[in-house]
Amino acid sequence: MYKLDVDPSQSSIIIVAGVSGAGKSTIVNVLEDQGFTCIENLPCFLLVQTIDYLKQINKAGGIKAAISLSSDSLSSENLTDLDRLVESVDVTIQRWFVTADPEVLLARYGETRRRHPFSVTIKHLPQAIKAEVSALAHYAQMADYTVDTTTLSVQKLKTLIVKRLQSTLTQKYSSTEIHLFSFGFKYGMPKKADYIFDVRCLPNPYWDKALRAYSGQDAPVIDYLSNQDSVEAMIQDIALFLNKWCIQHQAQGRDYIEIGIGCTGGQHRSVFIVDRLEKHLGSVFADITVTHRELGK
Repeated sequence: MYKLDVDPSQSSIIIVAGVSGAGKSTIVNVLEDQGFTCIENLPCFLLVQTIDYLKQINKAGGIKAAISLSSDSLSSENLTDLDRLVESVDVTIQRWFVTADPEVLLARYGETRRRHPFSVTIKHLPQAIKAEVSALAHYAQMADYTVDTTTLSVQKLKTLIVKRLQSTLTQKYSSTEIHLFSFGFKYGMPKKADYIFDVRCLPNPYWDKALRAYSGQDAPVIDYLSNQDSVEAMIQDIALFLNKWCIQHQAQGRDYIEIGIGCTGGQHRSVFIVDRLEKHLGSVFADITVTHRELGK
């Protein structure tokens, strides 16, 4: 992982809050790896004293600290105090908010079997998640940076955070990561995507029994689709659009762009087009990842 060179003459504190299960601990671990002094799960009412202490012990150099706040301490009064603190102290404070889709959070709790911090008073997990989201609503609205981990693996989340640090600490935008993925509409729409392209109007190899068992990564299907003028026209049009507008997103400091290509079953056309688009976009963008959601089903 790329290690940032932190300028000790500058002071910066990152406050991390978010819904439990969304990845706060992972983010704090990344910040610690990057040379930040990290304090995890701090009650919000101790924040002012903690920042004062950090300033006292770092008089000779700048502060580089990350503090994650416990959600159950984020009362409206404490959040108001936090807003005043951000405006008054002579230290750069960034407020980061970490979130994820409630259904994904439920699945993550099912896998880890950990207790939700609100479960002391709210026994039903979906209601506890809902209550936590409500408690964090003001903080989420005021956050300087929001990370939605709904579709992110741990590794992709780590990459995203390092890029954010490169961007904010060096005042230069890093290369935007573009995630291309194929999917089948018959299995449901993606939960999150910045752009979705429907390619179901193109000739479908599924209806050729000799091709049905293959995927868009196999030679027979590749040959079939490569010889279809409409398929090539669709690829060129999508590539032209993405090259133009992803560059605009990058110029605005966008870290991550999700692009979905959907066909009926997610086995042939969408897979082939995603792999072709990876080559097209690779000539412009350095960081491209590809997944095929339905392959193997």
